[in-house]
Amino acid sequence: GDTGASVIAIVNMLKPAMGNLAYSMILADTFKSLFETAGFHVTRTDSLLLITVVVLLPLCLLKNLKVLSPFSLLGILGMLFTAIAMG
Repeated sequence: GDTGASVIAIVNMLKPAMGNLAYSMILADTFKSLFETAGFHVTRTDSLLLITVVVLLPLCLLKNLKVLSPFSLLGILGMLFTAIAMG
């Protein structure tokens, strides 16, 4: 019924949001280390906000994902290179 539909809608909203948050946290830790290596002292929270607002938010607002297709190919080539280098 209506309750079940609401539960499914909420789960379908929260699951990608939590995945995006986890991805943001990993990127924030990585970029915090990169900033410190470059000589900038940035907190994890500042790094998280910067990555989320500057990188992830514009990607989430894209209407057409076709503009990302060259980067998909680049990612596949990067994985192939890693597999060959490790193999």
